[in-house]
Amino acid sequence: MGFNEALEIIKQGEKLVDLMCFVIMQDHYHLLLKERKENGIIDFVRKCDISISKYINTKNNRKGPLFESRFKSKHIDSNEYLVHSSVYIHLNPLDIISGKEWREHNLRDWSEIKKPLFDYPWSSLKSFFEPSSAHSLLSGQEIITDQFKNKEDYEEFLKDWSVPDFFNNEFD
Repeated sequence: MGFNEALEIIKQGEKLVDLMCFVIMQDHYHLLLKERKENGIIDFVRKCDISISKYINTKNNRKGPLFESRFKSKHIDSNEYLVHSSVYIHLNPLDIISGKEWREHNLRDWSEIKKPLFDYPWSSLKSFFEPSSAHSLLSGQEIITDQFKNKEDYEEFLKDWSVPDFFNNEFD
């Protein structure tokens, strides 16, 4: 089954959540979800975990659970936390691209990491900037993007999270 067929099956099912942004890493994934139905997030994540496990187990001729522990979730109770969560999710590929220095705001050159970050294929980041690349699974991301005047302001927020102010001002 190809990606497009999987999307069609998903679209036919009951909508449990709005997927506002995501990133899939080598050993974990992050989802920013808005629940549409009671226990929708729990049901959605359970279905994702089962599907991913079945796929990996079948592909690699293995058996058993794929994930070590239960999923972790946090209730987002403010717009500030919502926006920061989206930035954290979208910057997560920097672990692979440049190491974990970004978590301490220690990257020095945004222009050096911007292209690989935006080109990371398993992230919704690009769809926040290029409507033509919008993932058909996303819905509700305007709750995040509407909090910025334009997409450049969202990019500036990403940059501020990863590069200290000293370097932002000196090298721009």
